[in-house]
This record gives sequence, structure tokens and C-alpha cells, in this order.
Amino acid sequence: MPSSAFRFNLPLIRAAVAFAFMVSAASSESQSTFEQLHSFGLSADSGAYPTAAPIEGLDGSLYGSTALGGIANMGSLYRVKKDGSDFRYILSFAGADGRSPTAPLVQDASGRLFGTAEGGGVDDQGVVYRVLPDGTGFKVLKDFDGGGSEGRRPYGGFLLASDGFLYGATYEGGLYGGGTIFKLGTDGADFMVICHFGGSDTDGRHPRGALIEGTDGMLYGTTEAGGADGNGTVFALSKYGFGYQVVRSFAMSDGQGAYGGIIEGQDGRLYGTLHMGGPQGGGVAYALNTDGTGFTVIKAFSPSEGYGFSARLTQSSGGALFAVASYGAANNVGGVFRFMSDGSGFTTLRAFAAQTDDLYNGITPVMIASDGRLYFTTPVGGRDAVGGLGRMSADGTEFSVLESFSRSGTAATYPRGELTRGTDGAIYGITERGGNWDHGTVFRVGSDGAGYSIIHSFGGSPGDPADPRAGVIEGHDGFLYGTTRLGGAGDRGAIFRLPRNGSNCQVLHSFRGVQGSPADGAEPYARLIEGADGMLYGVASQGGTADQGAVFRLGKDGSGYAVLRSFVGGSGDGATPASALLQAHDGILYGVTYGGGPQGLGSVFRIYPDGSSYQVLHVFSNAAQSPANPWGALIQGSDGRLYGTSYSGGTGGGTVWSLASDGTDLRVLVALPKSAGGGVRAIGSLVEAADGRLWGTSYQGGGALDAGTVFSVRKDGADYQTHHVMAGATGEGSGPSGGLLGFADGVFYGVTTLGGRVDSGSLFRICSPSAVRIANLSLNTPGTATITGNAPSGWICHLEQTGSLSVSASWSLVGVQEADQAGKAVFHDTAVAGQTIRFYRLRGNPAP
Repeated sequence: MPSSAFRFNLPLIRAAVAFAFMVSAASSESQSTFEQLHSFGLSADSGAYPTAAPIEGLDGSLYGSTALGGIANMGSLYRVKKDGSDFRYILSFAGADGRSPTAPLVQDASGRLFGTAEGGGVDDQGVVYRVLPDGTGFKVLKDFDGGGSEGRRPYGGFLLASDGFLYGATYEGGLYGGGTIFKLGTDGADFMVICHFGGSDTDGRHPRGALIEGTDGMLYGTTEAGGADGNGTVFALSKYGFGYQVVRSFAMSDGQGAYGGIIEGQDGRLYGTLHMGGPQGGGVAYALNTDGTGFTVIKAFSPSEGYGFSARLTQSSGGALFAVASYGAANNVGGVFRFMSDGSGFTTLRAFAAQTDDLYNGITPVMIASDGRLYFTTPVGGRDAVGGLGRMSADGTEFSVLESFSRSGTAATYPRGELTRGTDGAIYGITERGGNWDHGTVFRVGSDGAGYSIIHSFGGSPGDPADPRAGVIEGHDGFLYGTTRLGGAGDRGAIFRLPRNGSNCQVLHSFRGVQGSPADGAEPYARLIEGADGMLYGVASQGGTADQGAVFRLGKDGSGYAVLRSFVGGSGDGATPASALLQAHDGILYGVTYGGGPQGLGSVFRIYPDGSSYQVLHVFSNAAQSPANPWGALIQGSDGRLYGTSYSGGTGGGTVWSLASDGTDLRVLVALPKSAGGGVRAIGSLVEAADGRLWGTSYQGGGALDAGTVFSVRKDGADYQTHHVMAGATGEGSGPSGGLLGFADGVFYGVTTLGGRVDSGSLFRICSPSAVRIANLSLNTPGTATITGNAPSGWICHLEQTGSLSVSASWSLVGVQEADQAGKAVFHDTAVAGQTIRFYRLRGNPAP
């Protein structure tokens, strides 16, 4: 827990406040506190991996679920018309109400929808829920207990039987750990476990597919494992739990993996599939009588025809059976097949293809709707490769993807570039993708991570800015200004102006590239700066007379646009600038180019705001440990020197370097990786903290997951410290790309392009040891003192006091306060009377 301490000398404070600052001996690394404030890509209008077949509702619409997506990435329910129109998400799961709805829905005569979620609930064992078709009226009917005696993971969905009760199966739990069958009233009452699997060596275990009710009133289903050969079973029992029997134990010669459940055919026989194996090795379709006799393999699949059958069969009114495979067929990603109940007439209706306009790796059955068409989902494929909803005629023609599911929906994804702090106290940034049209966004968030919102989505119409790569700035007029890599009138990038409320985005300039007359810049990767003259300055990575990039200027109203310099590359000039300009204390503009120079390793240049006196100050070489390919923008340190980072050079992982403003005295401060586990690829700009240390990020390195780091170093290159190694796993970001936004109180903010809960990037905050400190002490009246502490907004601060700083000193708590939006925590100590000296210590940590 970061802390600071002050001595409070009471006799002196009556005339003047006397302070004695004590720094904790703990290392900076241990005191730097990392927090992930936001994961990008989470949105209520998202869904991914539909693992359940859709159903046709009473209103003629299709209803289904996705295992992931939604505001908490725990799954969603959706509704869509059969022509693919009016697609909408009606529910987003949050965990307590369920997680990962992987089974088909059922609907009762009044229109209510019922479903199961594999996880979630109080003990994360799964739930049964009810909801209305518009997403309202949601209710958890059954929350499976943590002990598991009732069963857990209701994986396969359930049945609304003729007696009005819901019947379902749990994959695990029960008395013997092999799962259960339960019944439940539609109002959530009368829950009862009517079967426990695994009670003997020959019993079935782990029911996976949905139950069916036969015409004889019995319940039938399959288990994935168990039986005489441990290869799964077909079972039957009454709705009261009586008469349970294993009617078929699958032998190894039959095939393996009774995943999809069974159906009752028009002839009264039971039909199902086995995942793989069998006479041809690719799985089988089988039939048997309800008493277990007459078992027949009606279709033995070869791997080239199709294999991996996880879905149950579907039968048409004409008697044809439809099967779905995950693999095999012409493109080895599965397909849809049709054959008769005796195995004759086998036809491949559709061989899936692993491309964005197709669906593949099917694991759910087809659904035959009232229009006679086949509807189905696959958990992979579609535009974002996270599944889709397909439709085709019963003869395999007229195939179309009605909906490609999206893990992020219209959420912002893949943040890049630098953050900026607005005069309203909020933090603003951009994402390269996401938004309403998947062409990027501008977002706003509070400094404590609260109040996140997308204020603008790019790419809504032809000519709109699209795909920003650099952060926005706030001009002195209160507007946000930025660049996009694409969009604009010629789709070569644009400069835009945006009010802080996100309304009325205005294109100030559309880049034209070398096709312009005169030649213009194109595809800017760097953010703008506002010069001392109120003009906007920036660089474009391409375009200009030699198509090697350009420096440009324009007014904040879009007037006065001019190309100040076209880069020509080669041995004498830079090329492809990718980072923002710096206006130094002398009023001159300084910048770096990623390429150019004799060896193509980049340069440092300067130019006056009117475009005159352009000069290449330094070209980088491949000399030992020399910087190469600078990416982050320059900063000017408190000592007047220029500081930057490079993508490569050093010892192979990039550098931190400095240069005198006249181009002399290049110093390599840090050659990355600094040590084992150190970061590499320092592509973001640096920021100088109040104590003079330089803070920065590395895009990669830092550990086995290669997810990047946050580091700091003194301006002389000494005391390099790694403050945080990115975890690069679900929940934490990977690849910090834009440097840090530093606050005067020692708090730094940044973004990662990847990682976070759905691997679409994250916003993080890291607090240096100086982030928690006592800022002011005052004596109000005799015996009463006011102590003001600084800490990150939302942190919980603990003020403690002692009368001695001896090794055995005992600290006692004065009070606990939460730091407000301004980062202040104010304490009042009423127990100071009678003490000559009183020491205070402030400790803080993020709110739980």
C-alpha cells in the first residue's frame, strides 16, 4: 500500500507549519499500484459463439442464445425475423443471473421463454431462467446450489413436457457426480431431482443433449460417458423418476460420443448420432427401438464425408433426416447432410467453407421453420469468426448468413495512441475499430474509470473520417481535434474537429496524397499539436511530393491548410513520420521519422512553424546500441534536452535516448531489453514526472506472455525500474502502444491495444509512490488539526499517527476517507491536544 508520512510539530505550527518528509524504504516497484479501469469491446449489443440452435417463436421470429458476449461477456439472448431483419439482443447476462447460455430455448403457450445457463448464479453452478420475448420479466427459476447434490452445469437445455413441467439434465454433480435429471414448475416451484447418474459401473454418466418426451410419455436422452463399455448410453425413465433403464450401452464398434441427444422419428424409433468412430471412422447416425432393441447404424460417415457430429438429428415432415458435422466434407470444416431414415439418399447439402461469408464447424442441429427452410447457427465463421446464423432451402440452395455475430457489437475496440485530459477533468482517447460502423471511436472516461462512454463513432457515411490511429487533443477553444488514417473525401485520411459532447463532427481537411495538386499528405498516424500561434500542426506518414510523408499546418476552423515540408527519404532526409511534433521552448517544431537516412533507420528534424529552415538534426545508424526507427513523439525535458524512444536498435529491443536540441550529443539512456524479463519495443512517447523521472511503456516483452511493461528511468539513464509487467491474459491488457498520460500527482494513464476481457484492449492506471502523499497540515483551533492528502480519485485512504518514529513505534488510525474526484482526502484530527510532536502517515489503496 503506497504511503507517505509527515512530522507535525505542534508548538511551531502556531506560527508556521513545519514539515519533515519521510520516504518509505520499500522499493518503487512494490509501491507502484496498477489498476485496469476499463476493458474495451464489452457491449450489451454483442454476442459470440452461438452454441444452441435457434427456435421459432409463436410470433414467427427466431430466438437464440450466445455463450459469450454481452456487457459482461457472459452471454446474450437474441431475436431476429426469419428474413434476417430486425436483429436485436434482448438480454445480456451478468453472472449472478447466469453465465454461458449454451442450450436451446423453449417457449410455452403464453409466449414465455425458458432456458438454462451452464454457469452463473450464486455459486456459479448454473441456473434455469424465464424471460419474455422482449427481454423483460427476467427471473431465475432455479439457482443450483454450491454443494452439487442437485447437479451442476445444466448443459443440454430442457423439455417442456405434456404435464406442464420443465425437465432438464445437469452434466455433473448429483449423488454420484455423473449428473442429474430434474423437474421444475414454470413458476420456479416444485423443484425435484428425479435421477442421479453414475450409481453403478454400467450406468450412464454426463447427459449432454436435451431430453425428449416420447409418444409413450417416457423421457429419453443420452449420456456422453458410462454404460457397460464406458462409451455412453441411451436411457429412458418416467416423468416421476420411475422405470429408469439404460436401453443401449454403446460399444466401441458403434462409435464414440453421444453428444447431441436423440429424436423420436415418425416411425416411433429413436434416432441419434455418435461424434466419431464407427465402421468408417467419421461417426454414425443410428436408430433403435424405445426398448433398446433393433440397434442399427443407418449411416456410417467417412472423415472425407464429415465427422465430429455434436448435434442431434432433425427430421422433416417428409421423413428426411438432417445432420450437421463439425469437420470433414469438401473443405474439412463440416457441413449439412440429408438422408432417409434407412440411410439411403445421402446428400451433402452444404459443405462449409472457412471464410467470412460462410459459417463452419457446426455443433448445433438445423431447425426447420414454418416456411420450410433450414435455420442453424455455428459457433465459428461469419464476419468476425465468432459464429453466425444461417438459412438455406431444404435442398441446400439459397444459402445466406442472416447474422454474423460480434464479440464487441458496437463497442469500441483496439485503443491506440495517446490519451488526453480535457479541461472538464475527463480523459479522452480513440479506438481504431468498433463503434456503430466498426471504423473507430472517440471515448470519454473519468479519471477513476467511471462514466465511460463512446461520444463519437466514425465512418457513418461516405467521406466520414475512419480508422483513427492517434489520440485527440483539446484545443484552447475547448474542441477536440484529431486525425484518421482513412476516410475523408479521397479515403486517404482526414483531420476532424469534435465538441466534447461528441455532436457534429466536422471534417477540417481531407488528405489527397500524391494525386493532389499540389501534392498532399496521406494516412496520418500521429496526433496533432496546437502551436503557440493557435494553429494545428501535424505529420502525415505518406503523401507529399515523394510519397514519403509530409509536415502540415492548418487553422482550427480548417482554413489556411499548407504542406510545410515533403519528406524525400534517401540518405539525406527522413521518411514516413509516425509520431507527433513537439514545439520546444525556442518555438521551433521538432520531430522524428521512422524511416529515411542512409540505412533507413530514421531521423530527427526541426522546422520553423512557417515551414522555413528545415534541418535534419540527426540520422540514426546501426552502430552498436544506437537507436533505430523512432516511433514515440519527442518530449523536451526540464533540462532542455530532447528525449525519445525507438522501436529497434539498442540490444535488439529498442531504446530510450536523448539529444541536445541542436542535434549533438546523442545519448542512449536505456538499451532494451534492460535485463531478463525487461520490456522491448518502446513505441510510445515518454512523460517526465514531477521528480524528473521519465516514464514510458514497452509494447512487448516483460515476461513469458510478451505483453509489455511500464517502466521509468532517470534522465541520466540510471535507476531503470520496471513498475508493471502486463499479464496479457483475460482481464488485463497486452501491448501498451501510446505512451502514458501523466498527472502532476504521480498518476499515469495508458491504453493497451490488445488484452482485456475480450482481447480488444484496455484502459489502465498506474500510480507511482508519490501518488499517495500528505499535501497540507494546518492547526484550526487548539487541539484540532486538518490533514489533506492526495491520492488517485476513488482510492481509500488511511491516515495514521504516532508520537515517535522509533523502530518500535506504534501507529494508530486517525480516519479513513475516499479520495474525491479531485484526488483529495481531508481528515480532521481532534486528539492532538497535549502532544508536542505528532507524526502522520497516509496510506492508500484502490477501492475493493
